[in-house]
Amino acid sequence: MHQQLVSQYADIMASLANLPGEIAAVQTDLNAAKAQLATSDRTLADIEAQTALNVEGKNAEERKARLTQTLKADPVYVRWAKAADVERADIAKLTTEYDRLVREFAAVGYAARLTASAMEMLAAMGPNKAQDIQFDMDAAGKSAATINGVSVSGNGHMTAQDAAEAGL
Repeated sequence: MHQQLVSQYADIMASLANLPGEIAAVQTDLNAAKAQLATSDRTLADIEAQTALNVEGKNAEERKARLTQTLKADPVYVRWAKAADVERADIAKLTTEYDRLVREFAAVGYAARLTASAMEMLAAMGPNKAQDIQFDMDAAGKSAATINGVSVSGNGHMTAQDAAEAGL
């Protein structure tokens, strides 16, 4: 059991060492995707503003409808709009991955604390300690032996089972 705990703890520590790098990498990718989306949104807004200058209509609703139709036919605008959609999807995926890694880091940290506590508990228990054995022989020569207050076989003999239960 001790070796299993040590091995498990080593695995946990390796995860704790690797996860911050993975989190940083995903965060870097997320920041880059956000910056690219901002660029795409600015470009789309510029194209809309330039196109809106050439769109005519009787009122604001008509101009807006004509602007929408004109932009749908503009290949440059359509290409930038599709790129922005892909970037939004990437941001959503990277945000989910970032959140997952942060939660995993917290869970691994908790597992490390639990494993360390289990190891401390086992270390505190130490090897079996010396125990007092009292034979309490009666007049007939039979023993009512107890080990730290635990009664053993009443026939005056200690069996292997009794010794194991008593921690000997």
